[in-house]
Amino acid sequence: MFITYFVSFLLLGIAFGINWGLNVAKQEMEISTRNNFTADSSMLWGVWIISIIMSFVCTGINVMLTISIWKLSAKEKHITYTRFHLSTSFKLISALFVNTCIIPLLINLGRENWFENSGLVNDVFYNSLSQAFLNPTLYIINVNYFQKKCWQKFEEIKGTNSKMT
Repeated sequence: MFITYFVSFLLLGIAFGINWGLNVAKQEMEISTRNNFTADSSMLWGVWIISIIMSFVCTGINVMLTISIWKLSAKEKHITYTRFHLSTSFKLISALFVNTCIIPLLINLGRENWFENSGLVNDVFYNSLSQAFLNPTLYIINVNYFQKKCWQKFEEIKGTNSKMT
């Protein structure tokens, strides 16, 4: 159980560090845009792209958290199968909540205006968008799933010679 929590905290720390660095770059772009007194479209596009990259990092870390927690929790010794699922779901919900909600909040905590182009609202919007569309797409593009479907199709082609029921 210690290893599961350690890996989860390590992945959350990596997510925090990457998002912090990207947020600093985004703020620097916004400050340089304000200092030039022009709404340079390349700077605005840069802020937008960094926000999208931050949401991809969040989604990627969520996938890694899910896989690592499931794999490591399977090695823990629980008294019942129900306790295993309760423990795993608690760890997953906690880790994904921290990564999706708490880390963007902590990163933008010192900002005066959360509604700017590079603020908290923008980060939460792109996180929600990537969680709604990118996360299910990553589960569709699953190598094991496609391998299983190809194997099933191969056995269907065999017809009555197939040993699968």
